[in-house]
Amino acid sequence: MRWCVCARLVDNWGDIGFAWRLVRALRALGEEARIVVDDAGALAWMAPDRGDDPRVETWPGRTADAADIAVETFGCGFPEGLRAGVFINVEHLTAEPFAARSHGLPSPAGGRTVWFFFPGFDGDTGGVLGPAISRPEPSAGSGERVVTAFGYANEAWSGLVDALAADARPTRILALPGGAADGLRRALGPGLARAAVRVEPVAFRSQDGYDALLASADLNLVRGEDSLVRAVRAGRPFLWQAYVQADGAHVAKVRAFVERYGRDAEPALREGLQAAFAAWNGFGQPGAALALPAAAVWARHAASFADGLAATPDLAERLVRFASLKWRALPPSDATGVHRVTP
Repeated sequence: MRWCVCARLVDNWGDIGFAWRLVRALRALGEEARIVVDDAGALAWMAPDRGDDPRVETWPGRTADAADIAVETFGCGFPEGLRAGVFINVEHLTAEPFAARSHGLPSPAGGRTVWFFFPGFDGDTGGVLGPAISRPEPSAGSGERVVTAFGYANEAWSGLVDALAADARPTRILALPGGAADGLRRALGPGLARAAVRVEPVAFRSQDGYDALLASADLNLVRGEDSLVRAVRAGRPFLWQAYVQADGAHVAKVRAFVERYGRDAEPALREGLQAAFAAWNGFGQPGAALALPAAAVWARHAASFADGLAATPDLAERLVRFASLKWRALPPSDATGVHRVTP
């Protein structure tokens, strides 16, 4: 089928990051897919060697080519004049119960039906975007702990360094540009070091390069949605920083995720994860120091959770299956003038 995936750059690069991964995943399944985005600048480092990768179209603008399936990511809307047989809104990932209740429901919008597709961590949702990330085998090394840091502004960066420094293990934090690098610089000063902890600023990686970085680290600090999924897929311990919303909706989102992520964890780890994620997102016990769960137990759980997800169909596979059913139910020629051809 012919797919058109649409994205608008709202919060830095997560929106186009997800859309680009989705288009790549669809093409890996044999689908014909292109991307329409209002700002493709981030692809210069996110996908530096595009080769035969998807066609990129600029939005705003009028798209001339029809699509069998049109996807708006996160309710971004569709370009003017886009004709398609099936319209789908792939929503934000959440572990909250409403995702399963809302997944697959239709909504009338602008004279067309748009189908809701909710990502999630269980079988009654749309799943999470792949692919799984290969984890390198543990090897004897210097004993240095490697931490990757990608985040928004956060008051807890200094507390994180304290937690890492508590066991005196040599630790190198690879800080990507933005809130992480800025926060660590404020916490540590120009020397970028405290006790056995030192910070090394690094440049943005391509998507594949970032996956490899996550898989090789001992702890990953991630933000937003696309990076959360990659941290989960990497199967390494991580802390997720949700995008702060004025109405506090991010608190429920974090709590729901930690409940799902820690469902099969040992009780002590589950409690440690709840406290650490709450402190990292600014709603933990007042005055409580950030404490990290036991590393070995956490690492085993992270790998087990990732392996469980890898054994189930990913978001792209479920989306193709979902869209195919809606496509086959169309009349031979729908109201948009796009003629149905059974894939």
